[in-house]
Amino acid sequence: MDFTSLDNLTTIKNFKAKRASSYDLTGGNADSISIKGNEEKVIANIDGPGKIKHIWCTIFGPWGPLDDRNFDIHALRNTLIKIYWDNEQFPSIECPIGDFFGLGHGKAYTYQCAIFSTSCNEAVSGQTNPRVAMNCWLPMPFLKNAKIVIKNEQKKNISMYFYIDYEKHNSLPKDSVYLHAQFKRINPLTPVISDGKNLSDKDNYVILEAKGRGHYIGTNMSINNLGGCWWGEGDDMIFVDRDDKNSWPPDLHGTGSEDYFSHAWGC
Repeated sequence: MDFTSLDNLTTIKNFKAKRASSYDLTGGNADSISIKGNEEKVIANIDGPGKIKHIWCTIFGPWGPLDDRNFDIHALRNTLIKIYWDNEQFPSIECPIGDFFGLGHGKAYTYQCAIFSTSCNEAVSGQTNPRVAMNCWLPMPFLKNAKIVIKNEQKKNISMYFYIDYEKHNSLPKDSVYLHAQFKRINPLTPVISDGKNLSDKDNYVILEAKGRGHYIGTNMSINNLGGCWWGEGDDMIFVDRDDKNSWPPDLHGTGSEDYFSHAWGC
């Protein structure tokens, strides 16, 4: 669905709605799949042309008393989602599942925006607890094939419920672009400046460096402020199609990290 206008509901679409999910094939209520410790499992393998329109999922360990549940409380960080387009060798999306859905540090929160939403019980909000519903509405077109893989990078088993709603098309526009996402982190991050000035991008934290044609959608940035001082005055700097990477100023230059995320004064 095009979220920019409800008028989209009044137009007939030329595709077939499809879904891959973890529903119980026996007709019962065991609507999840099990992924063993250190196991990688394909949860969807879809022939194209098509377009993924919605992913919903949640993960958890076996039922029972909290102390006996066989799951890692850091499962949102230690479980990877990998997505391959058109039979490529390396994934175009490779992220911890929590971070892909906007949950940093493997912690459960409730939030929503135009393309993501998460929901958890208020009692576990802010905790490293994997029991949280995660949604993504970013459109993801593909021509030949889409393969979605979940990799459990911990020793303990997890279970996963999921929906992958997609459209089956006869053809897609030739200028369709593919979704890419990556995860990166630095610890510790050395302060760039000591005199209050920053007139280059030297030693700045690089959020993204990419080649080709496409659209930069944005980033989810999570900071563990071990130093305790205010971190938010680092300006966002975006360089586009530069032959000389050291040229100055950037094509887009912001005024501070919190400003980049449409906030102010650290709020």
